[in-house]
Amino acid sequence: MLHDRFTQASTNSLGSIAELEAIKKAIVTQKAPQKVEVRDIHWLSPTSVMAYTRTEIAAFYYIAEKKKDKWEILTYYMLWVT
Repeated sequence: MLHDRFTQASTNSLGSIAELEAIKKAIVTQKAPQKVEVRDIHWLSPTSVMAYTRTEIAAFYYIAEKKKDKWEILTYYMLWVT
């Protein structure tokens, strides 16, 4: 179900380059000190995104929402782990 929602979300950015960087920063900050690579961001709305991320040993979907001009992580789901 998560994968379906991710693939149906918009791949066209609904935000600026600065917003994309802010989303990536929010994700990386949450997983520190673990290195996270944000591979793909899909837009659910102008203020809500799903991001596909990878670490050395796992993959995740992150759900982020813009609240008061700041991107916050609402939740994340582990897809697989090695």
